This record gives sequence, structure tokens and C-alpha cells, in this order.
Amino acid sequence: MTRRRASQTGTPLRPRTPDPTGSDARQAEWWNERHELVAFALRWAPFGGGNAEDILVTFGLAEEAYFRRLRVILDGPTMAGLDATVWERLRQVCTHPTVCET
Repeated sequence: MTRRRASQTGTPLRPRTPDPTGSDARQAEWWNERHELVAFALRWAPFGGGNAEDILVTFGLAEEAYFRRLRVILDGPTMAGLDATVWERLRQVCTHPTVCET
């Protein structure tokens, strides 16, 4: 992390803190949601991806909306700690949510 220096005194200033109402907060919210959606998918993948009631209670989303959001995530880069095989299995569940992947 780079530190800024006060122009007159030459002493270091505290690093900037993210603006809680700005883009940093929105990005943090997206990353949290991304992790929650993938964690849910990982837990439910062996059972076909979770049922509509569990999705609604957990995320407040209709089943179709959940799988649409999850698919956007899965079309991106693999998350740290997950290999391409797991990522592809989640894509299959996303495409065919009632198919069990055991």
C-alpha cells in the first residue's frame, strides 16, 4: 500500500479509507453476494441445486433469478480454492437445476 505524504510537513498521512456509500461499498457487496451464491450452490449441488423455497428464504429471490445470477458468476473466472471441475459441475447444475450431481 502506498502512503501519501503531506505536502508541507513531509509526514505520512493515513491511507484513504473506502467511501461506504461509493463504488467500494457496491463492489464489496457484490463480492459478498458472489461468495454467498457460490457457497449455497456448492452445498446444494449434490441435490440438484436447492429448491425454490430454500432459495427464496436464503436470498429473497425466485429460483430462476438465483440461477441467472449464479450463471453470470460461473461464466467468469473460477473463485480461489475451486478447481475447473467443480466450477463446471456448478454450471451444469445451473443449466439443469433438478439434475442431481453426486
